[in-house]
Amino acid sequence: MKKQIFHLLLATVITVIYSACGFLKESESEEEQAAGFTNTLNENLGGTQGSISEYFYNFENDVNATFFRYNPNLMANYDTYMDYYSLFGEDPTTMGFRTFPDHLVAMTENDEAEFTERHYIDSLSVADSVVYDSVQITSTPFKNLEALEWNLEAEPSLQRYKLVNSDWVLADTMLFYTDTFDISAYWAVVDTPFINDGLLFVDSSEWHDTNYVFFADEPLRFLNTFEFIKKQLSSDSLVFRSNTDCNDNGQWDEAEVTITDYNGNGIYEVLFEYSDNNNNGEYDAGDDLIQDYNNDGVISVAYEFEDMANGVWDSPEPYYDIDSSGTYDLNEPYQDRNCNDKWDDSEDYADNDNSGSYTDGDDFTDSG
Repeated sequence: MKKQIFHLLLATVITVIYSACGFLKESESEEEQAAGFTNTLNENLGGTQGSISEYFYNFENDVNATFFRYNPNLMANYDTYMDYYSLFGEDPTTMGFRTFPDHLVAMTENDEAEFTERHYIDSLSVADSVVYDSVQITSTPFKNLEALEWNLEAEPSLQRYKLVNSDWVLADTMLFYTDTFDISAYWAVVDTPFINDGLLFVDSSEWHDTNYVFFADEPLRFLNTFEFIKKQLSSDSLVFRSNTDCNDNGQWDEAEVTITDYNGNGIYEVLFEYSDNNNNGEYDAGDDLIQDYNNDGVISVAYEFEDMANGVWDSPEPYYDIDSSGTYDLNEPYQDRNCNDKWDDSEDYADNDNSGSYTDGDDFTDSG
């Protein structure tokens, strides 16, 4: 990266009128004072009139005037000048006002080049100056997935796995670089960007330093690649998988034979013909009748397909016993292994070997 820096040493330019004010004290005799000054307060001076422009100084002329320096704190104690003079025996402090027209420059279009010409300064100019510096680059922060936890604080129907994330993971690196540029110094009487209308006072003994920095057209870009081991949960993760092995036999099965789509929703499913208000798994008093879909005269469930058994005894579907009661309650989350949208207990079986639990060889009701 290369850029140029120009130093411009300029003669100090003052756009206001320069004047010199000096405080002078003159000692004169009492006789000279009495003869030289007359109090004309409240007197008619003849009503002399003239142009208003004559009342002001023309600062292009050589002006050298002397005034009494008025001090309100001092003169407030005296009604007239004579009162002051009678007490101190001398004039108040005087003030001089002068202009220097011989030092004023009026720059026109004809002589502009003379005053704005730049002259190269070898002693202050440096070619191919090198600066060593550095820049820190920080990666985009992210978080790793540490674990999945079941959200027990949500409503039962809304309970899902919640993500447990790590703290922010990020990295940084320091890149070191060199910047090469030229320093060019010039001097001129007048710096054109600072020229205003008016008269200029040029003091060649005092110079004003002005810096200009020019940048390269193409910025220099710093790039760095950070490598991380990132943990994330893909959309095809098993946690997002919907169970379709509804007979829980651990293998793919051919489609079951359909019967009739009783409710006409285009889905062959198991339909409950009543609302099981007391959740006892059978239609009885207090339950609301929905419809006898298959017209078999029995209010239970209607299969819109031939439910093939899975050939194995099914244990109770896993559930989270929130209240530690040892039995399933409606507000407790469970795993719907057979896809019937309700919790199922173990299938009935005959304990043929009197072992107290189901073992291979025991007869059971294969509900699928």
